[in-house]
Amino acid sequence: RNVLAFYTSFQVDSASDARGYKTVVKVGDKVIKPTKESHEDCSRYEASLLCSIDATFPITDIPPDSKVTLVLIRGGFGSEVTATFDLTKLR
Repeated sequence: RNVLAFYTSFQVDSASDARGYKTVVKVGDKVIKPTKESHEDCSRYEASLLCSIDATFPITDIPPDSKVTLVLIRGGFGSEVTATFDLTKLR
């Protein structure tokens, strides 16, 4: 309880690429790091690997009526993938 949890899946070419991926949540300009983040084992999916991260974030700094942006940081690649969620619609 009292956490916001995301389970994120992504495709990579090799298991070593997956180790560099991290997640954060942004609320406006504020960046919130996960209190817990675990990388799940990758599994073969067609010609690549399907990997995932299970991350939980503290809700103390997240207003319940805000929009949050989940950011998947592609370590070593210098890029990010984002998805925005309106918390008022996730109840």
